[in-house]
Amino acid sequence: STGELSDELDLLDNSIINLSLEYEEPIGTKWNKRFLRVTDSNNLFVVSAGNDGRKDLTDVPYYPASLGGTTQANVITVAAHKPNGELAAFSNRSARSVDLAAPGCDLSSWLDDSKTITKVSGTSQAAAVVTFAAALLKSIDNMSPVEIKNRLMVSGDLLLNSTTKNAPRPDETLSRSKLNIPRALYIFDDYVKYTSLEDGAVHEILG
Repeated sequence: STGELSDELDLLDNSIINLSLEYEEPIGTKWNKRFLRVTDSNNLFVVSAGNDGRKDLTDVPYYPASLGGTTQANVITVAAHKPNGELAAFSNRSARSVDLAAPGCDLSSWLDDSKTITKVSGTSQAAAVVTFAAALLKSIDNMSPVEIKNRLMVSGDLLLNSTTKNAPRPDETLSRSKLNIPRALYIFDDYVKYTSLEDGAVHEILG
């Protein structure tokens, strides 16, 4: 299956590819060498971090999730966050390899062609949302993989610290942020968000 996957990826060019899969293989195996060759391309890979609740997925290591962060410029590894803006406990993390978080809890999903909507949680759901955001950015300005990756990270909202003991922390992701699609799309405008010291009101300004 890994060989077939690699062959299929070889056919893609200048594409955005969502990968929700997980391999445990040591660095240097034949498959990892093939995958690294494929990721050295103009394709952007959006991959799920996995749902094992690991503080650092690079300790295993998990592939392709461990290729995100500072490892590969065209791989975005996505964790899941809860509706309140905290990292989900089930989500794998890594300050080195997991780029950002996206909604991943109780997302309305279709699992087959029956039209039945099911609430699903997981980093696969979070990765799909980031893939959508990446496609929107590319449609606006045909940005390169690294430009899309950087834009999604720097335009995010900061993750919240949990008051629960031993809960995941924001610094267990590289950007410490969660996806903000509207802000990411303001690539031709200056965007400022601030809280007034006088009345505590939140203001958003475009210039």
